[in-house]
Amino acid sequence: NDYSIVGAYLDPIADKVLFISCFVTLAIIQFPSVPIPWWFVMLVLLREAVILIAATVVVWQRPHATVKPSKGGKLTAAGYSFLIGWLFVCHFASWMPHKSFHAVLIGVSALALISLLQYLWRGLRWLLS
Repeated sequence: NDYSIVGAYLDPIADKVLFISCFVTLAIIQFPSVPIPWWFVMLVLLREAVILIAATVVVWQRPHATVKPSKGGKLTAAGYSFLIGWLFVCHFASWMPHKSFHAVLIGVSALALISLLQYLWRGLRWLLS
């Protein structure tokens, strides 16, 4: 049972490390067909850091609080995964989807911002109640 508690904390951290490392690497490499802009990497870093810090504060202030992923957070993770997979498919297929790339990037960015606001709202409600 202790392993499930440890896993509950380590799994989201592992997801954050995976996504951040993928986006930082993709931004450094700069695929010519679909380059990841640094503003997107900074958005991902900011979102993940704020959520991790906020969750730590909530658990510290309320040790029995259960911090669970929201639907928006799960959609954002799915969006991150889709974007990474899609970039690799485009690169290895030598496809240059400029218009759709920007649409997907904006869509995933919107998901990231919305879910960040959702988590901040949830955290504030927990701390103020």
